[in-house]
Amino acid sequence: MATVIFDFDGTIVDSLQVAAEIIYTMTQHKYRLSRNDILALRSKSIKTIAKEFKISPLRLLYMVIRGRKMMKEYIDELEPIPGITDVIKLLHHQGNHLYIASTNSSSNIDKFLKNYHIRSLFTDVIGGNSLFGKSKTISRIINHQKNTAQPFFYIGDEVRDIEAAKEAGVKSIAVIWGFSEYEQLLEAKPYAIVKKPEELLEIINKPVTDN
Repeated sequence: MATVIFDFDGTIVDSLQVAAEIIYTMTQHKYRLSRNDILALRSKSIKTIAKEFKISPLRLLYMVIRGRKMMKEYIDELEPIPGITDVIKLLHHQGNHLYIASTNSSSNIDKFLKNYHIRSLFTDVIGGNSLFGKSKTISRIINHQKNTAQPFFYIGDEVRDIEAAKEAGVKSIAVIWGFSEYEQLLEAKPYAIVKKPEELLEIINKPVTDN
């Protein structure tokens, strides 16, 4: 039995196209970004992205916050990554403790999970994390669970997810179907990389080794 913490966007839900639409709207229809454009942005720093869009980093952070609110308008259009809901159900059935830690808002995530009848499978959903503040949320979950379900895993699709997991002292599992390229994830040295949701079951259920 383990504590398994999921990222949301790009890990549980395919929200790339919605992200592109939100950026298009917030930039007053100046930037119609493709899926590859969005993927490229996710590997860049806030400073670099702000420079490319010719806006200040502070303005970009404001856009991120506004984007979370706009996501509410699209939440009913989002679909889960194929196969991920079955994996979540199996992990819960096996007795694992499931959480979500995400930069998206808790209300958006709750609505999506309820749409697919899986909200009750998660012990807690903690949204609204800053772009680089997930490690603190992960640490709080660990402290809450430290005397119960171990080991601890954080599942995400970005390099910063891997870094947050390492900072919090948990095993990082990187998924390749999200916002980052395989080579970027590999270079960050996660505990494991998976290509399909069902591979998560094998990783979580086998005896863990050090990173």
